[in-house]
Amino acid sequence: MQRLCLFVLVLLFAAPAVAEEARVEAEWKTIDPADRQNRPPVRPSSRTGDIAVEPPANAPKLPGALTAQGFVSLDLRQKTTHIILAKSAADAAEIDRVAIDRNGDGTFADDEVETVALAEVIRRDTLRGHSVTLKGVDLSRDGTTYRIYLTFYRPLDGAWSFGIHPLWYLEGTLAVGGKQYLVNVVDHDRDGTFEGPKDLWLVRGAEPVKRTASAFAMSSPGEGRFFDGKRFVLKTVQGTNVTLEVADAEGPDPEDEARARVRAEHIWAERFDKEREEFVKKRGLDTSRPRAADPVRWRYITFATAKELAAKQQKPLFVDIMAFWCVWCYRMDYYTYIDAEVARLLNEKYIAVKILQEQDRAGDYEAVREELGARGIPAMGIWGPDGALRRKIGGWKKPEDFLTDLRAGLETEETEESEEIEESDG
Repeated sequence: MQRLCLFVLVLLFAAPAVAEEARVEAEWKTIDPADRQNRPPVRPSSRTGDIAVEPPANAPKLPGALTAQGFVSLDLRQKTTHIILAKSAADAAEIDRVAIDRNGDGTFADDEVETVALAEVIRRDTLRGHSVTLKGVDLSRDGTTYRIYLTFYRPLDGAWSFGIHPLWYLEGTLAVGGKQYLVNVVDHDRDGTFEGPKDLWLVRGAEPVKRTASAFAMSSPGEGRFFDGKRFVLKTVQGTNVTLEVADAEGPDPEDEARARVRAEHIWAERFDKEREEFVKKRGLDTSRPRAADPVRWRYITFATAKELAAKQQKPLFVDIMAFWCVWCYRMDYYTYIDAEVARLLNEKYIAVKILQEQDRAGDYEAVREELGARGIPAMGIWGPDGALRRKIGGWKKPEDFLTDLRAGLETEETEESEEIEESDG
């Protein structure tokens, strides 16, 4: 009888936490891009692309004597918003008008044409060109106002490109266990609702916002978030009514974290697919090199655990310090780690570990960067089985150059620097 009671007691303690349903009455909010004092809790993701030189089949006619120079289309609530860069006259030196079909009726009224002026742009003394910025452009659909932030850019020797930044999101307050939490939902697919499977959400403390969360810091519906000793899961959004499940948790769920990593990889892969031809040409990549049939088998563990594993298996430890938001970090995945020889060396000869800023639970992101002397990411290092730092690797590298570092990390016990680790522009 005593054993039976003990067994029942163990079962009670081992039982998973019961999730409770919580409903939030959210408020539709709009970001004011001119307000630099009040940080928004979330930053809706932008859409970028090249401006078409040929008009789409359903493009409306421009009023007056305007001459079209480029076309952009934005789908919103099953209506298309047409945006056209134009000149006020055919012989005008540069574009000086932007026409925006704000109400989606397929025509341009006179008050839907704005006069604009080009601004010179210099970025890091290497990228020069001209841009046009339109802040707080209001689009009307079915009685709702959707505000967007528009930018157009053209390098001196290239074609026009655009960026469309939605500025709307949901926000509500959730009370759990006597504490207040802030819940935000972002219209990530930019369809005018917050109910899509690709939309994103975030839960955080109700204190003032210190850092605006990007798409990479948020979660998708059904994907749990560990915060403040609890696992939150967004279940449904109907209009502005948000339903979540909340349960006590001892730590993050590995499946939730894996889903977040896959989502971030997918976002970057879509971007890199578009830039690949130009990037390969510019960087001189050898596209004939075989790709890995067996990709790098990354371990997402703490630095301390990684060192213990390296000592136990008597293998050197390779650590990649990265973050979801870092473009050059994901270029390592897309162009370098996928190389067959790189993947083989990391899988066979190393304990390969990634430490992500967003999933760092032990303070490793900052501690390992400090040990490497890294001011930016990607920052990589090789440690021997004895825990001694052998080699520092900074910044993105193409496969042939990266292999030099990996082979050197197998041959030497002395600390070497392949190059100074500079701040990434990711």
